[in-house]
Amino acid sequence: GINAEYMGSIMQRLPSAPTGGRRQIKVIANYFPVVFKGSIIRYKVNIEPLVQQHQFDLYIRILRAAREQLRDLLQFYIPQSFVLYSPTSFQGASWTSEPVEVENVRYTLTLDKLSVIEVSDPATVQMLGRLFKQVQRRLGFKEINRAYYNPKAEEKMPSHHITIWPGYITALKPLGDRILINIDLHFKVIREQSVLQEILELLRLFNQSQEKVQRELKGMTIMATYAKKMYRIDDIVWSITPQDFFESLTGEMVTFLDYYKRRWDINIKDKRQPLLLHRNRTGPVREVLLIPELCVMTGLPPSKLADRDLMGKIANITKLRPEKTLEKARGLINALDANAPVAQLLKEWKLEIKQEPLVFDTNKLDAGKAIMGTREGSQREEFSWENTQDLARKIQTVMHSTPVLRKVGVICSERESKALEDFMEHLLEANKMFGRPFQEKPVRFLVQNDRDDNEWRRRLESFFKENQSVEFIFAILPGRKKAAPQYLAVKKWLMEKGVPSQVILASTISAGRNLRSIVNMCVMQVAAKVGYVPWITNELPFSDRPTLIVGIDYSRRRNSKSILAVCATMDKNFAKYWCDYKLTEGDTLVPLDLQGLMEGAFRNFILRHKMLPETLIILRDGLPEGSQATIAEKEINAIKLAEDKVLTSQEGIRMRLLYVGVTRRVHAKFFKSETNKIENPPQGTVVEAPIAGTDDFFLVSQRVPDMKGSAIPSHFRIIHNELAPPNDQARKKRSIGKARTPYLQTLLHVLQYSRSDESSCSGSLRSCTFEIRESFYQRRNKGKFKVEGTTLLIFHLKRSCLLYTSPSPRDS
Repeated sequence: GINAEYMGSIMQRLPSAPTGGRRQIKVIANYFPVVFKGSIIRYKVNIEPLVQQHQFDLYIRILRAAREQLRDLLQFYIPQSFVLYSPTSFQGASWTSEPVEVENVRYTLTLDKLSVIEVSDPATVQMLGRLFKQVQRRLGFKEINRAYYNPKAEEKMPSHHITIWPGYITALKPLGDRILINIDLHFKVIREQSVLQEILELLRLFNQSQEKVQRELKGMTIMATYAKKMYRIDDIVWSITPQDFFESLTGEMVTFLDYYKRRWDINIKDKRQPLLLHRNRTGPVREVLLIPELCVMTGLPPSKLADRDLMGKIANITKLRPEKTLEKARGLINALDANAPVAQLLKEWKLEIKQEPLVFDTNKLDAGKAIMGTREGSQREEFSWENTQDLARKIQTVMHSTPVLRKVGVICSERESKALEDFMEHLLEANKMFGRPFQEKPVRFLVQNDRDDNEWRRRLESFFKENQSVEFIFAILPGRKKAAPQYLAVKKWLMEKGVPSQVILASTISAGRNLRSIVNMCVMQVAAKVGYVPWITNELPFSDRPTLIVGIDYSRRRNSKSILAVCATMDKNFAKYWCDYKLTEGDTLVPLDLQGLMEGAFRNFILRHKMLPETLIILRDGLPEGSQATIAEKEINAIKLAEDKVLTSQEGIRMRLLYVGVTRRVHAKFFKSETNKIENPPQGTVVEAPIAGTDDFFLVSQRVPDMKGSAIPSHFRIIHNELAPPNDQARKKRSIGKARTPYLQTLLHVLQYSRSDESSCSGSLRSCTFEIRESFYQRRNKGKFKVEGTTLLIFHLKRSCLLYTSPSPRDS
């Protein structure tokens, strides 16, 4: 167990929560008050003959059969599991319906009054959530997953063959004696390409392999163009065609060809195409067969993601300025008020959504100072992270710790020899400025046929035979950003060789813009990739005692292996990392796999420091809502077992564990409102009450210019805490508590602080929330691709450059 005396002495040494580094600001949230002026009665539904709880579909059909009677009695109601909610009360304690017939059985319903539910009752939020879904459907919005989209306000892009549907995601949040509704904007891309075209293209790509096509399309969302309704592809039925018969809802046997002609006046052209299967979770019709020719794909294909012109046009529609984002959110409330039937429905329920969003005061944390290197015995250079305007210039100085590399290679195609000369000139200048990290002049070698992946591999192999001690490779590649044809082939070969590398596009060098800055940033990336530290942040919390911070992510991949990955800090400045990952089958994390990875992190920490850390902070990304506590419990047990295994061979006291769930895809938005102008909040804005509770908070960790869209905060939930005093058992089980929250917030802020202007620093200072990304090695040929290799782990933590692991993870 935990030694109470030792824990007490540790807690006394903990510095108090920072106060001087916080200032108050006023923010607006995309939460709107819901005024509830009436009362809601809860009715118990009893059915004779008895209907069991698991017969929910039958229950719904009986309610539909009795709909007219229920409307005459209650006028408005919302059903849930054998319970009805209504703003209307009837005389007496119960009511019994006239018999209704369903599947040749006569049923009677009896409603018994249970209670009047209060605003604070969790059932109120659930009931109102169903009501808001209902009113959005009445507006003509189309539901896809949790979002509702308005096809009437679609934005067409004919030249790119896509359409964008604007929409909303809404969520209700109880706040004392009132309720707030969170309204966030969402967008859906609809392609003009039919599913049949996609199937035929994939068949050609996969040499007519139906199994591979099925695996590729399974789980994708498609839209039936005739009904503008979304479906999920659960299977492809190759044995059924539009010429086959099926039984309609009226019991008639009819072919798909005849049905679509009669029902939709559509002539199906391809009579031999397979059908798509969609499975409904509820409802009388559990399986729906769809015609691929009459459905279109949704979302952007990989080839479109590399189209900068298209992505820029999409960003103009989807990444709105803060004031426009808030205005669009209000647009949903205006639409509800402007639609007479919907407005009447809300009036009957005695509900009103206020136009003015929630406004409150919150705090902004100080980002701290960057500590760089020294020049000729002088003190270390430092500057505040707060002023990001000229950050790219400030960090281009002597690094905190400069690498020493003797043999460095530069590979380039013969066609790009001019770009190579320009790069080498600036690289040698950067080498002098950064204190000569390259002891010898980098060796250049050229590729003749630069369109052939194999030629690049052969040239690399021959270079490494002649230069056995190569420590780093610069690769100058032809092609566009994110679409360099040889990128994956070169990266894969070098990773399998275990040699870190940095890719620069020849077009970037040839453009000549900010070339000196780009090369300088490349040198700083070299330092990070080989285990050195370009800069640190001063006075980080927990840095005054042995502390291990571990980022964990479990990436579930559709129709392929999943990835469990960890990245652990290895020094007191949280600037050096050890990474490892494991490919897993299935879509659930296996605790034994996590235990093995955590053992590796602990043993590497011991290898460096000859002891276990006193404090272990887990930042767990991607925990699904609703099951966070269950998953966290299993993972914490796995971490404890890993600790037990290491403790058998290492003397020491058990670590104090802080387990924090991190969600980066949140729908809460916050806007600074200290003047009449609405703008993005500054980085370091932390939001607790009234939106968050005592054991969670939001943090805006990056500066986002208003022209680039609205800032997206991260949500932190403290799930398990052993940092509280030993005698405070309630806080140990619950969370870190209000008094300690700013302390953790400060740490997370400086760990997540990021650079807003990526273009001037060649992408080395990107979003600093940790993230695990799977990078498939793809070979493109006439627009086709195939998966060729392993995975690439990218972990962003603090303000460091990118860190890569090889297929055999190396301790960097």
